[in-house]
Amino acid sequence: MTYKGRLLGLLGVLTLAVAAGMPAQASVINYGVVPIGGTPSFTSPTGFLQDATIFNLGGGIDTVNLVGPGDASGLIPGSVVNITPQTINLVAFTPIVKTWPGFLETLTSIADLNRSQPNALGIVLLGVVTGQACPTCASFVNTPIELAFSANQPGGPGHLVGWSNTDVTLIPIPTTSLPNSLPLFGAGLVGLGLLVRRRHQKP
Repeated sequence: MTYKGRLLGLLGVLTLAVAAGMPAQASVINYGVVPIGGTPSFTSPTGFLQDATIFNLGGGIDTVNLVGPGDASGLIPGSVVNITPQTINLVAFTPIVKTWPGFLETLTSIADLNRSQPNALGIVLLGVVTGQACPTCASFVNTPIELAFSANQPGGPGHLVGWSNTDVTLIPIPTTSLPNSLPLFGAGLVGLGLLVRRRHQKP
């Protein structure tokens, strides 16, 4: 094999080494929201929350209170998420849209409804999310997402109503991590240097 051929071969091996050293990292949407202000309420034939047919989020400021591991939403605690409409109709459900910078989340169906606890209500909604927090961040395109909603009214009818929800994508989006490839890249450079040195040392 000619010197040029060996050099090109080594460069090819080096390229493969760099690619192999860039393992997939899981990126997800994983955040929670609580209202600040507003007046959450509900409509119920019995007056009890667990029997609610419509839940009103209350028109407060829907604020991120937690960000989970691997989250790539770009949100931080204190960020504001827009939720429309502000009602969840449990009898004739209509899609709910959540937006924040760079993202659109659309919840289209009720997957689960928990009425087993007094003065409490649990709802699981399913939908998709599309967006990207930055040009080099993980990109989500119609990625399935689940929203777990929890409401409570400690003390029962006549007392204040509270709620919270968490959103988690159901399919992690792979991203790459360049730093993990650097040792292999360095090893390839060393090999390339040795080949060049041997070439120059030949009479």
